[in-house]
Amino acid sequence: MREIPAGRVQTYVDLCPGAPWRVGRVVRLEQPGGIPWWRAVKADGSLGGGEHQRDLLVREGVGFRPGTRARVDLARHRSE
Repeated sequence: MREIPAGRVQTYVDLCPGAPWRVGRVVRLEQPGGIPWWRAVKADGSLGGGEHQRDLLVREGVGFRPGTRARVDLARHRSE
């Protein structure tokens, strides 16, 4: 997650293809300091961190799909 630039996101599957649930678990249980956890999203662009995560992403300029409040536009903001 540290390598995801501001204004970009990766999905849990991108970060850990064999066990994407591990990414969510580490973020949820460990709450690692200094790691931009808000840049990791679900495969459909939805958020696991609710409004707080959305607010952090919006501050970085991440856009959301039209008609949705909480699905990142992965076509525009997914980091390679």
